[in-house]
Amino acid sequence: MLRTGNEHLQRLRDGRAVYIGSEGVGDVTTHPAFRDAARTVAAIYDMKADPANREIMSFTEDGEQYSMYYLQARTQDDLRRRMRAHSMIADMTYGLFGRSPDHVASFVTSMAMSPASLPPAPGLSPRTP
Repeated sequence: MLRTGNEHLQRLRDGRAVYIGSEGVGDVTTHPAFRDAARTVAAIYDMKADPANREIMSFTEDGEQYSMYYLQARTQDDLRRRMRAHSMIADMTYGLFGRSPDHVASFVTSMAMSPASLPPAPGLSPRTP
């Protein structure tokens, strides 16, 4: 299920401890240092959930709708689909929102496609399939 911008903002109001120096930030969605970034991310979620954008911003697998960030690209067409979604975010933010929600999700998805390429941490034995 695709999250909306409002759902994202509500999840940010979970009592997390955020500080700027020694100042505690009660609500990152309203604090001047964070509110605009929170609103930008919320707008990205709304763009993704908008039925007009769902074909570009999401995909269906086993009857469930997922963010395009999690599409495991196996073909050139899959890569093009992912690129279109990333481009929509870059266009919406004029390329100035460097770490949008797609950043880490896409990175983790690509690692999940080839876990054997990740070396084990020092001192840990490698996992066996």
